[in-house]
Amino acid sequence: MSKIQITAFCVFSLTATLALSFYLYPLAAMPKEAALKARQPAEMDEFDLIDLGEDYGQLTIYDLIGFYMDNPPATAAGDSTPKKKHFGGC
Repeated sequence: MSKIQITAFCVFSLTATLALSFYLYPLAAMPKEAALKARQPAEMDEFDLIDLGEDYGQLTIYDLIGFYMDNPPATAAGDSTPKKKHFGGC
């Protein structure tokens, strides 16, 4: 292949990609109302119940956080090194 053919292919590929992106972006973009709503943090009581199946049923965020606070995740077996606490508590 000659350099002209390679250059033409690259230009055509780039043009086709940009054109497809331009025309398909509105289909993939989030609506403005949804984007504005997503920027605002939600209160815990605004969330719906979370269904955890037949064993636990539907729980609220308060119940899930309370359970996590009372029962933190177990460390891996044999891992005796304490976790390093970072500034801020994490």
